[in-house]
Formats: sequence, structure tokens, C-alpha cells
Amino acid sequence: KQPLPTDKLLEDELVSIFNLKAAKVLVRGSRSYSEVLQDLGALGAQYFESELKPNSTIGISWGSALYHLIHSIRPRSLPDAEVVQLIGAMGNENNPTDGPVLAQLLANRLGSRIRYLHAPLLVEKEDSAEVLMHERSIRETLQHAEKVTIGLVGIGTVDPELNSLLRAGYLTTEELQEVEAQGAVGDVCAQYFDADGKWLNIDINHRVIGISADVVRRIPTLIGVAAGEKKVKPILAALRGQFI
Repeated sequence: KQPLPTDKLLEDELVSIFNLKAAKVLVRGSRSYSEVLQDLGALGAQYFESELKPNSTIGISWGSALYHLIHSIRPRSLPDAEVVQLIGAMGNENNPTDGPVLAQLLANRLGSRIRYLHAPLLVEKEDSAEVLMHERSIRETLQHAEKVTIGLVGIGTVDPELNSLLRAGYLTTEELQEVEAQGAVGDVCAQYFDADGKWLNIDINHRVIGISADVVRRIPTLIGVAAGEKKVKPILAALRGQFI
């Protein structure tokens, strides 16, 4: 198979600006969007397999490119590895790119253990959110997410037309604008903290359970895959020193 066409100048620029370990920027050319996603997944899988260890803890968010990344990974048996879901998002057979489904697919591919964030976790009152956040399995999963050694993140956009949290009804356009103003990273994370690590008292934090942008940034190896400028920009903001 011929090497995939990439933009070497832009790759070098991204590595320099964001201090990345590596970057690949595919040139779409005449390929369909679906073909591009498959190629993005294949490139992401190469980075992932180069970093994977028998006892890795792998965190995964959601996105179509991650679906293709998983299917590009060579199946193996890693009983000491663990997959941790990073965002409490609903998944079903008709939407195989959401959090729980992707986490299960990845665990099956790796022959590893798995920890779920139960979903959907929509709560309307702050006291209800507190109850959910202290529910044992959720708390333990979030604690394990903080120990993730390899993170796989997708989507990332805060664009109203593309943001899946908005389309899924998790937040309104106004709430999305408020989240963006706080410097959050779109769908990469579902809880939002300020630069000092203080939890932001905004509505989305009461309704969607997931890790914070701060935790994302502390993952030793972070691999982000996304198609299109609107989706890539917020991921770049989170991936300083990592892969893209």
C-alpha cells in the first residue's frame, strides 16, 4: 500500500508550536470523509501500538476516528492492561462511536479489563449531581482515569454545529459558549476546571460525568485524532507535548 499523503511542512510547524512528540496531517485529496477517518485511525493506531505496554492503563473518549483506530489495532491478550472510559456518554448498536461502546471494543481488542462510567448521567439539580459523583463505581472509575498512561481522544470541537454534547442534549448553545469562554476542550472532557484547578460551577458539570481538561493534560501519552480544522484546534490546545 502506498504511503498516505501528508503535509510535512504543517506537521513540522505543529510539532514546533505545540512541542508535540509527533504529528501527522493527512491530505484529503479526492478521498471520501469515511476513507479519511479510516486512514486517521490507522495512523493513530501506529502511535498507540508503539506506546502500548502489557500493563498500560488506556483511557478513551469518543469519536468516529477512534472507532477506526481500534479496528486498526492488532488483537492481543493483555490481561494486566485496563481500559477506562473517560466520559459518561450513551452508546448503542446504532451509534458505535460513543464512549461505552468504544471502550468495550478496545478492551475486546486488547484482551484487557475495563471500567465504565455508567451513562447517560443527566441530572438537573446540584444535590443530585453530588449524589451521583459519590456513587462508588463512578468515583472509582474517575480515580482510575487519573492513572491513565495512554489517552485516546477524539472530536474536541466547541463548534455548535459539531459538538456532540450539544447535539445529544447535554447542554444548550448558551452553555456551550460559557464552556468555551472558560477555555475548556470541547468533548475531550466533560467536567471543567479553571487554570488553578478549581471546579467551575457551570451547568454542564451537574449533568455530564467525566474527567477534567486538567487530568487530560497530565496523561503521559495522549493521542488525538480528528478530521477538519474546527475539530482539530481544541485538541491541539490539550495535546501540548503529545501526539496528534
